[in-house]
Amino acid sequence: MAEFKIKKMDARYNGSGYFTHVIDYGGKYGTSLTFQQHRVWFWESFGPSCEIEAFMRLGKNNHSQPDCISGNWAWNTEFGNRKIYVRDDAMLAFFTLKFST
Repeated sequence: MAEFKIKKMDARYNGSGYFTHVIDYGGKYGTSLTFQQHRVWFWESFGPSCEIEAFMRLGKNNHSQPDCISGNWAWNTEFGNRKIYVRDDAMLAFFTLKFST
């Protein structure tokens, strides 16, 4: 069984104007540990980020991300979600090469 599911984002998703894909670690796909390991990998590989809600607020209020946030990725753990949002196809390909079985 896959530990995560990759979904192409459209207007129904928060952050669809910033990100192209979401990696979903929902209850039936994987574990919280896998999500945490992948989030650390994103942080080390692409720089710091934050929860998607904070990312969206910062972008809407400042019209640009502060230097402490890379803008390449974000995550969501609200309401039991475990999701990582990815900026573009190249980043997703890098992730897929590293973690897909």
